[in-house]
Amino acid sequence: MLAFLFTFLPPIILLILVNPFYDRLSKRTWFYKGMIGVITALTSLLFSLGVQFYPQTITDPFTFLIMIISAISLYYKKPIIFTVICISICSYIYYGFLIHF
Repeated sequence: MLAFLFTFLPPIILLILVNPFYDRLSKRTWFYKGMIGVITALTSLLFSLGVQFYPQTITDPFTFLIMIISAISLYYKKPIIFTVICISICSYIYYGFLIHF
């Protein structure tokens, strides 16, 4: 919970504070470079958390397959909502019905 809080809370606060002034600030070079830095830092932090939590979350071949499918759909820029819905349905079928047999 703390990892989630400290990962997403600072960018959310930054977005709330900058939102009213975004049109004026987006034309400034220093602001653009700063936002690229924030995005890069958040991406690297999420990657670091993913590496740390990998052994705890990928526990069987099905979850590894879900990770690979998600990475491929993100790479090819497929709509995220369809990926989440399809993987949710497959997970429900696998963990809801098939694992009990």
